[in-house]
Amino acid sequence: MTQPGCTGPVLERLTDGDAEPVFVADFQRVSSAPRFGELLNADTGHPIYQADPVGYLAGCDDYWPLCDLAVLYADEFLSTETAATAVTIVGYCSAADLSLRIAELVARSCEVRAILVRPTWPDDAMIGSEFARLRASLGTDETECPDLSGDSASTLRAMEELLSADLQAMIRARNLHEPSVTASGLLDRFLAWLGFLLASRDDVRDLERDPETYQVTELNAPNGAEDADRLLAAMVLSLTRGKG
Repeated sequence: MTQPGCTGPVLERLTDGDAEPVFVADFQRVSSAPRFGELLNADTGHPIYQADPVGYLAGCDDYWPLCDLAVLYADEFLSTETAATAVTIVGYCSAADLSLRIAELVARSCEVRAILVRPTWPDDAMIGSEFARLRASLGTDETECPDLSGDSASTLRAMEELLSADLQAMIRARNLHEPSVTASGLLDRFLAWLGFLLASRDDVRDLERDPETYQVTELNAPNGAEDADRLLAAMVLSLTRGKG
């Protein structure tokens, strides 16, 4: 399933099984380390569904509020797992808030447990830092960030103008083949990440939810170690239930 103006699938099903479904929202890594959803991909009998919201948004034309993205994922999951009576919804890192929004929607149809793994909650400081990091990756010393107090769709367009200029400067400085760089989707991925952070920040600021609707568990471990994520993945699977 795709939405108008978007390309690519909404969900990827990693495994089959008749145990409780597990839905994980995480992100494609820059390194060769496995994604968190891939660490859950074991012979456990759980059907594992993996969503990369940034990868999906990179194929979309417009800014997406987080609530709209949550509806998309919840509807897609429920249309696939029509017989499930219980589901574990996992949010990795900055996908924590999105996973809670999805959990709220899915909890109207079946029992839900939400597990937040290394949860982070985007704010202006994080967005400014990430924008500066992306500009640096394009070879500029500039750290200017657009005003973050306006509406997020306009902010994202302003970010696009700056990053596009940075990308063109890098292409000229390194004598790169422009069509190849454009086709790589680098800028689309950068803007999708920033758009997701802006949408998450907006949602976190307006956060109002009933904590009794579903159970929420937070799991943390030292950052940076692949083995730590493997341990966290094993902990997630230990919290899931049998038949869905």
